Amino acid sequence: MELALRRSTTGFLCLLLVILEGHKVKTDIAGCHFYDTVNLTSSQKFENGSYFYQGVEITPNRTGEYSHVLLPDGDRESVKSHWRGCVCQLKTCIRLCCPPNQYMTPDNVCVDGLEEETWSDHYVDITSENDTKSLDFHKDFVHQGHLPQPCSDLYNLYKNEGILFENGTFLRHYDNKHLTKQEYCIQPLKFNDSIQILPFNCAIKSGPDWGKTVAISTSIVGIVVTIAVFCLTEKLRNFDSICLISYMVCLGLGSLMQLLDSWQIPTSTLCEPTGYLGYFFIMAAFCWLSVISWYAGKRFAKKQTNVIRITNPGKKYLVNSGYALGMPALLTIAVVLLDYFLDKDEYEAWMPGVGIFNCWIKTQDWSAMIYLYGPILIVITYNMTVFVKAATNIVTIKMNTMKSCRSEESHASRGVYSEMQIFMICVKLFLIMGVSWSLVIISYLVENDDLWRTIFLPSDLINHSQGTIILVVVVLPAILKSKSKKAAESRSVASRVPLTRTSDSTSA
Repeated sequence: MELALRRSTTGFLCLLLVILEGHKVKTDIAGCHFYDTVNLTSSQKFENGSYFYQGVEITPNRTGEYSHVLLPDGDRESVKSHWRGCVCQLKTCIRLCCPPNQYMTPDNVCVDGLEEETWSDHYVDITSENDTKSLDFHKDFVHQGHLPQPCSDLYNLYKNEGILFENGTFLRHYDNKHLTKQEYCIQPLKFNDSIQILPFNCAIKSGPDWGKTVAISTSIVGIVVTIAVFCLTEKLRNFDSICLISYMVCLGLGSLMQLLDSWQIPTSTLCEPTGYLGYFFIMAAFCWLSVISWYAGKRFAKKQTNVIRITNPGKKYLVNSGYALGMPALLTIAVVLLDYFLDKDEYEAWMPGVGIFNCWIKTQDWSAMIYLYGPILIVITYNMTVFVKAATNIVTIKMNTMKSCRSEESHASRGVYSEMQIFMICVKLFLIMGVSWSLVIISYLVENDDLWRTIFLPSDLINHSQGTIILVVVVLPAILKSKSKKAAESRSVASRVPLTRTSDSTSA
């Protein structure tokens, strides 16, 4: 019993010593984070124990001896014992990526040659609780240039893409995340003959989005089933159906490219081609939708019941293919050339930016409105105009068709009714594509507002589920209607058979 008590006491004392030692290491300078300190090895030391660092006197109670450095991931790396001072509690600090006498090249390499005179007339905006003020980069800051870099794959943000706060944190506008000094740094970057002071942060890495993955995968299956139904249904083998199939093929391939990007499957070599192909197919889908809208609007442009036949449909299809595939090809070529020739460091805000953040066109700034959402908005507006104009006539045509069907059903009336079915399919497709992408565009415009971004959060899921929605809204009702019609015909035939037999027996 006594032996067990001694062992317990010894174990408790050892544990207490470990805790105290750990507490001592964590608080080498009481109340001061490691990233608020500077290395004092090369600094002037006074007899009273104070240090003089970049014009600031650091008293002994703000100094401590360290035998480690804190890495950005929170781990500690053992180094030669040295003294550090908590200077950031005495003067505003700016956390640099490189030592103070170096600048960063476009390849993120720290290079000597940054002279003090090159810093003149350079100011950095600092935000506090009350206001925002511009401070001289050289005179008003303590430069922390010997802290470990946040990561190896740094990329720069522009001044309007974040806010630097007085306490040293940085608000990144892209995802409204507050970054600590372990997650970002600021550095003079050399552009040709000029110097710009820009924030740098690590590339945002995320795993597969399972909600997006499931939505896109199910959507692709829905598109394949829809195409199969249109190909196997004899009544739908016409010019309009071929255009609808072309539209859905482009939509399916564009969705596949988005799925590959979501799973980060493309390698660095295939990343950009995947993004450009996805952009081409999405734009081609919208161009095919505008073709469908044009013919549907033309067919019902007047209050008439005569059937308008498309002459030489093969030639018409080739002509429309030239537009529906040629226009996206021109846009894609323009996007590729802009990405290739524009300097990323100087014109990133205006670049399409395929491959910068992911294998898709960049949607983090206003450039997406120029290259992606702007053209889509033009097509949606055109489709809306066409359909609204045609919808004012479709009711009259349908009523005339119903009157015709009450009397002797003619070939023309059946043709008009069939064309109305096609038109209604086009209307459903327009609503699916138009509404879903309109929601995405609105979500893009309000992404910096927390409340509205939350409200429009489901819009992306709806947009990724277009194939599934098309299957449910367009195909399934047609299948159910066809089965219901066949069942009604079978019941009608069955009900007439007994009557025929009875009549025959009476005659005998």
